Amino acid sequence: MILEQTTVSIHGIDGLSSKQNHVLNFLYAPLIKSKGLRLYHLLISMNDLVLSVDYKMISESMNCTLDELEYARQECEKFLLIKTYASTTHHQIELVAPKTSHDFFAHDLLGRLFLQEFGPDRVKYINSIIRENTKPKESYEDISQPIHLSHLKNYNESLETVYQNEIHDLTNDAFDMKIFLTNSSEVTFPKRLHTQENQRVIQNLADTYRLSNDQMRIEVAKALNSTGTNLDLNKLTKGVSERLIPITSSDTNPLNWPTSEFLQMRMGPVAINESVFDAIDYIRQKYRWSDKILNVIVDYVIEKRKAIFTRNSLDQISNSLQLKQVKTQQQAINHFAFEKPLYKAKRSSKPVIKRQDVPKTKEDAPDIDKQKEELKKVLEGWK
Repeated sequence: MILEQTTVSIHGIDGLSSKQNHVLNFLYAPLIKSKGLRLYHLLISMNDLVLSVDYKMISESMNCTLDELEYARQECEKFLLIKTYASTTHHQIELVAPKTSHDFFAHDLLGRLFLQEFGPDRVKYINSIIRENTKPKESYEDISQPIHLSHLKNYNESLETVYQNEIHDLTNDAFDMKIFLTNSSEVTFPKRLHTQENQRVIQNLADTYRLSNDQMRIEVAKALNSTGTNLDLNKLTKGVSERLIPITSSDTNPLNWPTSEFLQMRMGPVAINESVFDAIDYIRQKYRWSDKILNVIVDYVIEKRKAIFTRNSLDQISNSLQLKQVKTQQQAINHFAFEKPLYKAKRSSKPVIKRQDVPKTKEDAPDIDKQKEELKKVLEGWK
């Protein structure tokens, strides 16, 4: 593979917590060559910015040669901070968070390497400074007062309507051709295929099926030929139209759409099983629900019931709405907004028994002598 012509996509973590940075600086940094650490931080920034990059751009950003960059990447791989997956002209780099200090030292190789390089006193010191700001909770009583329903005593239906509209506007992930093209790589949608005809078909499908940029990118990638030189528009159109329900409603509030369209919008580019529609039609007829109320129920099931649509579960939900004499969409929204949990967890009166470390028996203990030679060989290769 010619590294200069290799494109790169990055996924995984999009940042580090304060504690993870401490572990990275005190445990990983002394072992990793400086360019490896610089590359790791740069890749995290690039992932956060959702950039389409190649190795040439990364090497220029680090002011190093491609050979130095390759060595830095291998350093990050060696210390389990990244994983690299390769195809003919593309690399996918998965960013992995640093281990906790406990897991770092518990790791067969990382912990032993650090101990070998810096000795037991350094290990004890690092553990003490990383853990010193973590206080045990057992000796304290939780007196924090989180938000409670009583804080919404002046809340009303008109405010809830405003809230629902605002939330819809904030979470709207409409397709944007300009953003779609900018964030498309040479692997997912090469620039040479950004023709007017291809863009027209893509825009039409995105509008008809309300697909987001990320969803549309997946559909386009599936319709590319194996070499990435041609976009099969018939395959693209067929792949979407045979699987998804077109969304024709022009109402800005999806809760007012026909239920089939609302369900498809909420489920994204996923083909919906016929049994789901059967279950929804069952409660539609039994309780005479309108699409507006059905949509609230569907939304609730997706959010709170992991999108598990069965006759029994929908019957149970509908029965609770009927008992509360819900007749309008807003009443249904309020019902779920202020719904109390069915079961209240009881505080156990039994004392908490802390698990003690049980010494391993001879049968359970690893054959240390046998593993020492294997570890020694591995560690020698890490220098």
